[in-house]
Amino acid sequence: GMTKRAFTQAELRRAVDAARACGLEVGAVEIDRNGTIRILMASAVQSRPDPFEEFEREEAKRRA
Repeated sequence: GMTKRAFTQAELRRAVDAARACGLEVGAVEIDRNGTIRILMASAVQSRPDPFEEFEREEAKRRA
């Protein structure tokens, strides 16, 4: 089977640099357990609600 291999900082930097070279504004980077590097654009990150803020809003509604 496939063995898990930790990615290096250099690989991560190359991935981010490649995204920037394509004109993407990097907002976040996610790395999953199997080593897949997922680069999220800034616009995608900004439009995503913060899970904690979402929780706080729900709690505030519940207390009201």
